[in-house]
Amino acid sequence: MAVYKMIRIRVHDADRCATYTSAASAALARHGGELLYQNERDAATRILVVRFPDAASSWAHYGDPEVQQALSTAKGSFTRDIVALEGGS
Repeated sequence: MAVYKMIRIRVHDADRCATYTSAASAALARHGGELLYQNERDAATRILVVRFPDAASSWAHYGDPEVQQALSTAKGSFTRDIVALEGGS
């Protein structure tokens, strides 16, 4: 069953946050994820909607070593809220 994640990112340091953004984007395709929506109006607050084919893929993306390394490197450069919903197609 598909998993949808709605993510709000508040950027505090755009240069350091870019490290995380790049790694997370690259890992998205490796784990079957698809970016459905991304706001482009406000660089300080980003809204994303992502779909994964199932919960295991979503967790694999989060646990991806490159994503975890980037989270560590970018620590403090952003805060985020994530809501995950399972269901739909």
